[in-house]
Amino acid sequence: MTTQKENLPPASESSGKSSYRRIVKHSSVYMTGMIISRVISFIMLPLYTHYLSPGDYGVLELLMTTSDIIAVVVGMGLSDAIFRFYSEAHSLEDKNRVISTVLYTGFALFFVVFGLMFLKARFFSSLLFTSEDYTLHFRLVFISFALTGAVELPFVYLRARAQSTKFVVLSTIRLIAQLGLNILFIVVLGYGVLGVLYSTVIVSATMSLYLIVSTVRVCGFGFSRDLLRKFLSFGLPLVVSGVGTFIVTTSDRFILKAFRDLDEVGLYSLGFKFGSMVILVLMGPFSKHWAIEMFEIAKRPDREEVFTRVSDGIFFLSIILIFGVSAYIKEIIIIIAAPEFLEAYTVVPIVCLAYYFSSLAYFVQVGVLIQKKTKYIAYSMVAAVVTSLGLNFLLIPSFGMYGAGTAVACAFFVRFLLIYRWSQKVYPLPYKWFRLNSILIYGALLLVGSFLINTNGLVVGLIKDTVVVSIFLATVFFFGLKGGERALIIKAVKAARNPRQTFKTLQG
Repeated sequence: MTTQKENLPPASESSGKSSYRRIVKHSSVYMTGMIISRVISFIMLPLYTHYLSPGDYGVLELLMTTSDIIAVVVGMGLSDAIFRFYSEAHSLEDKNRVISTVLYTGFALFFVVFGLMFLKARFFSSLLFTSEDYTLHFRLVFISFALTGAVELPFVYLRARAQSTKFVVLSTIRLIAQLGLNILFIVVLGYGVLGVLYSTVIVSATMSLYLIVSTVRVCGFGFSRDLLRKFLSFGLPLVVSGVGTFIVTTSDRFILKAFRDLDEVGLYSLGFKFGSMVILVLMGPFSKHWAIEMFEIAKRPDREEVFTRVSDGIFFLSIILIFGVSAYIKEIIIIIAAPEFLEAYTVVPIVCLAYYFSSLAYFVQVGVLIQKKTKYIAYSMVAAVVTSLGLNFLLIPSFGMYGAGTAVACAFFVRFLLIYRWSQKVYPLPYKWFRLNSILIYGALLLVGSFLINTNGLVVGLIKDTVVVSIFLATVFFFGLKGGERALIIKAVKAARNPRQTFKTLQG
């Protein structure tokens, strides 16, 4: 029996405007959490790049990547199933049964599978590094991922209930604790890569204990075999998608290691981290609420208009972020990383483009999710994986990390084209591509021109970047936006002195 009142959208909120408000409201809260997360990550990056060598950083990436792939397979798309079936459930009791069924299934799978992985840690060390020296590293990684289900699934529950503030507060506490322990183990005790892993285990264990207790108190101990069968039918194709995403975004690390060295793996990993900012800064906060909101919008009579307006805004902001990150990235890396990591900036624009295509694919797949045709998501990802692997083996031997970045971009573009085609067949929506593509091409040409201008010194570089970004924004504002869109931006800027008024402006 539940002890808390369910947070559901008021029944009277049936207009498209209420959807925009909820999207802005919760995305803004998640954005606040993302900003805090990015600040903490920026603090961690100098920590990693000054106390870990590029080779150590490459080892850490390979360790976490291996467990990430296993976690996706074990999770079986359960987190995505929560949103679909939670929205479909009508009563509070049914909603709680959805949550409890997913939670207990996830807990059992993660602890059993990663427990077995723990026992085989020596094998994984020999397989990946041709040495048993990393056995302890793998054991710590597997312990932390065994706790993943006990941490991440309750976090998904908070998102399903639109408890964005609580989600952000707990996530921030988790990150601050991780940072503090990283400083202790890496800087003070000098544990290197092991220090990062010790920190992760301690934080995950503590957070999982709290989340398990608090979640069970709300949703109880219900379990439904019928729901589990539905979850598996809906979620298993998403496992293919999840595994495929990891293959596309991480297989290049292993192939780089085979044809190059761990130093280049470390450089590429750092560049990849910056390039993924498009997803982390924009799509991250947006997707956390969108995963549940899309199903509510699908019930509305004005759903096509709402989907179109939201997509226009998200795609446009993605292009702005891609351009901004790409323009300033060299100076950013100069500021926060050691000199030996500077070359990482050159691959960032390619990775940014890859994640733009990824964000397009994420949004346009809404149709197949609403219609429960998740098999098409799996099909499109299989095509992306084939593209990625083929291009990795073709390009990496000659072009190194640049070939790896190009392979990711091409793979995500293939995925976008296919999922768009299939989604439009089962759930047509009127997207507007000409203006967005024109802005993207213009930005790419402007960036190429900027990169051809060599500058000496940090200050001169920042000035050049600011001029280029200003030209881009001014051109897009006057020639790429409609009158109503320009008026909304002007209204928001004028209200910027009052954050509350700015928030209301964006809601309207």
